[in-house]
Amino acid sequence: MLTAFENIREAQRYPSMGEGNSEVTVERMNKGIVSWLLEGDVSIQYQTYRDLLDTDKPRLQKKIESEGWGFQFLCCRKKNGHWGRSFYSGST
Repeated sequence: MLTAFENIREAQRYPSMGEGNSEVTVERMNKGIVSWLLEGDVSIQYQTYRDLLDTDKPRLQKKIESEGWGFQFLCCRKKNGHWGRSFYSGST
């Protein structure tokens, strides 16, 4: 069984690939999945462009720190920019 990434790659290579008389081809299904992913959070949009569509979107990547899940996650940092009380030193 192919992963979603592999399905998209196969659909790009074989656009008419499908099973039997099915009206829904792999290409059409994958376009629907990619469209759905691109409607999501800005971090998901960026990863979709980067990992599935091989497209660099630096402006979209920059938005992650100020919008959506990425922004929420980064807001959990301390004022000093760290996540914990101090740097990990390896000693107790």
